[in-house]
Amino acid sequence: MNYLPLFVRVAQRDCLIVGGGSVALRKARLLERAGARLHIVAPQVGAELAAMACASGGEVLLRTFVDDDVRADLALVVAATPDATVQQRVAAAAQAQGVWVNAVDSAALSNAIFPSIIDRDPFIVALSSGGGAPVLLRHWRVRLEALLPARLGDLVRFAATARAGVAAQIAAAIPRRRFWERVFAGPIAERVLGADLTGAEMLLRQQLADTKLDDAGEVYIVGAGPGAPDLLTLRALQLMQRADVVLHDQLVPDAILDLVRRDADRISVGKRGGGDSVEQAHSHTLMIALARAGKRVLRLKGGDPFVFGRGGEEVEELIAAGVPF
Repeated sequence: MNYLPLFVRVAQRDCLIVGGGSVALRKARLLERAGARLHIVAPQVGAELAAMACASGGEVLLRTFVDDDVRADLALVVAATPDATVQQRVAAAAQAQGVWVNAVDSAALSNAIFPSIIDRDPFIVALSSGGGAPVLLRHWRVRLEALLPARLGDLVRFAATARAGVAAQIAAAIPRRRFWERVFAGPIAERVLGADLTGAEMLLRQQLADTKLDDAGEVYIVGAGPGAPDLLTLRALQLMQRADVVLHDQLVPDAILDLVRRDADRISVGKRGGGDSVEQAHSHTLMIALARAGKRVLRLKGGDPFVFGRGGEEVEELIAAGVPF
């Protein structure tokens, strides 16, 4: 990655925008929504931008930029001027002070960029092409906007309100996560997204009162296919996101392993000619032990698990051990 995706709190912090035109206004609108104090420096500043800066508790300086405008306590500096020389000066001054800087339309001068945002506050999706393909970025943003429900932020707030009560009822981490997975995939989420918060709260109380903690483990035997991530099945992707631990072969490429849930344990049990290998019997023992410990175990194999993949042997062992798969 050329950039680390990072959400930063700028509320009540000073941010400097160098420029007073339409581009500066677009950046200022995002910063204002995040609660920043806006300081604007430009020979000419539009009326809306000036009013926004004053309302935020910042200031407007109607003059050209000077290096001393950049202070070390600034959260962010935005060079939103079409003057390339001024952009370079702003970027150099910011980097000298150790302050994040975004030079509009100049990735080379920037160490911070503004992503394209899908806002379902507090559920926020940020997208970026690193400045390389803005039209492609807009294309995918439109597609994702259509997929995300308008009331997704309500679902976040509902879960945040209920979180402490659920944790008190279900102390163990794995059963608690599985409970929330059922909440977000079932009728409770549908009620929230349909603006029926009362009905959602009632269903949540019922499920907490009636639930038997789901601490049983199981095994998913999944084929990773020829190796390209976009050839995975949708079901494979879903299981890769549910698993607590992944037992994978040597043939599974890193590009596919990167799609596994980030906090899942990953254990290589592959075999490689002339190299380190894991005996098949050990793989069986480990898989069964992990499932009996309450883990969701993803047995991830290259190609098809039942074509030269010894999936049949593993199924026989799981049946004999009474482990669901």
